Amino acid sequence: MNITPPFGFTELVPVDQQHRIRRNLGLPAFYATQNAIPVSIGEMLLVMRDQPIVFTPLGDGPEPTGFVPVAVCGLSPSENLLMQDGQWDPAVYLPAYLRRHPFCVAFGPAQGDQQRAAILCVEKSALSDDGDPVANPDGTPTPAWQNAQNFVSEVENDFARTQQFSKLLFDLKLLEGFSMTSTLPDGQELKVSGMYRVSEEKLKALPADQLRMLIERGVLRLIYMHLTSIERFPSLIDRRVRKTAAANDAGQPQA
Repeated sequence: MNITPPFGFTELVPVDQQHRIRRNLGLPAFYATQNAIPVSIGEMLLVMRDQPIVFTPLGDGPEPTGFVPVAVCGLSPSENLLMQDGQWDPAVYLPAYLRRHPFCVAFGPAQGDQQRAAILCVEKSALSDDGDPVANPDGTPTPAWQNAQNFVSEVENDFARTQQFSKLLFDLKLLEGFSMTSTLPDGQELKVSGMYRVSEEKLKALPADQLRMLIERGVLRLIYMHLTSIERFPSLIDRRVRKTAAANDAGQPQA
């Protein structure tokens, strides 16, 4: 079966009752070089405490075809300031997108007019003869597998709601591009661009009935979580400064 892996996953196989899966694999090395991680609306309140939440555009053309909310992890390409020696900073909330690894829900090819089938998958590299069984001898799921299954399902449902949230912002044309510029202690100018945020001017200009709809759906609350989180950029800059200083003290070159 031809399965398209979600962002950050590599080779997937559908979970089978005969599988044994190694658990507690830690985060894949791939994420150490990611400067943004997708987040869902259900975890924005936790993410905003430490990280800016911005929107990244979808589509290959000159105009975005949609947007995805992401937690900013770094200020340069291939930089994740929250990863240290392969470990996520334990003082910072770990997004569900990472916590569900090595499991995810992928989608098979379209069948005519039918919706693509959702398939519960696992990274092939996590399969092992000495791993934990998926099913008991009687075919019922083991408690560990049932918990993992429930968690992945909850994450997938939350990301489905997040897609609806992002589509609403897109349809209302509320998102605008922005950049962040700062001067570091060594005089270097740091600029992060390619990000989108909700325009407060466009938000204020919405008709009363649309504003009421945003309030009633809980969308306005999410919008202001996103806008408030942008104030966390200085904390990432501070992480960059401390990382650079530590590397200099150790005599290590900086990329």
